[in-house]
Amino acid sequence: DKLLKLIGRSFVKLNARIGQWENGATLGDLLESFLTDKEIIAEYCLYMKGLDEALTLYNHLYKENPAFRTFMEDCVDEKTNWLFLPSFLQLPQYRLPQYKEWLARMYRATSPSHADYPLLERSISALERLMSSLSDVAKQAALKRKCKKVRDAFSLPQNDQCTLVHEGMLQHLSTDETQPSVFVYLYLFSDTLLWTLPDEEPETAQALDLGTVMANFPLQFLSVQPLPDTETVQHAFRFVVAKESPVLPGGTFDVTAGRAKDKTVWITLLSQGKANV
Repeated sequence: DKLLKLIGRSFVKLNARIGQWENGATLGDLLESFLTDKEIIAEYCLYMKGLDEALTLYNHLYKENPAFRTFMEDCVDEKTNWLFLPSFLQLPQYRLPQYKEWLARMYRATSPSHADYPLLERSISALERLMSSLSDVAKQAALKRKCKKVRDAFSLPQNDQCTLVHEGMLQHLSTDETQPSVFVYLYLFSDTLLWTLPDEEPETAQALDLGTVMANFPLQFLSVQPLPDTETVQHAFRFVVAKESPVLPGGTFDVTAGRAKDKTVWITLLSQGKANV
């Protein structure tokens, strides 16, 4: 509600300028002011943090609560332009690409000699920075929610400071030639590495449907080493567990990634995670 009021306040100023238009008047100063307003940027960040959670809650209630579903459907009419609540919740998000397109059209139609030309150029840059920042905010909020969901799914203690850094399927190489290698699904948190054994085939397995926990290693006791490629094994690396670890002390585990890029990502993020603990 506050975000929409702030946006509305800026458009009141814009409409007033247009209504009193004179030769040589500009719009770029108002647009740049709007796109760099610290209060608007802060509210947009709060909005993006809560949007996905709000939509998830709406979808849950709409599916599970008949009274809520009936009320929401009764609210949809000509006054709402036949739009459901989620469409209104997403309006501030959808407006940003529209702003960008509108500004780009104005910029292309403006002479470089006009006073608005550099102002529009700065406005477009400010909008791109805002969209990039909000995208990062949305990604971090989604990772935070997923972190909680994963830890709940595997009955792990919650930690408000914990984030889900990376996840993916790897192949665990057996040290016993008589035993086949198995696929494992790993969740890298900011404090631990959760090692799970999938219940399903790797082609169909999805996160949160992946069976049971094999181990949960504190990152401060875990290091990782790249392994050279061979004719039979590629993109392999080794987990080394410190002897002081409360989980499988002194153990080593070799795994392979699907691509060289995946191997690099895992090694980099694990090393960074250990350094940050």
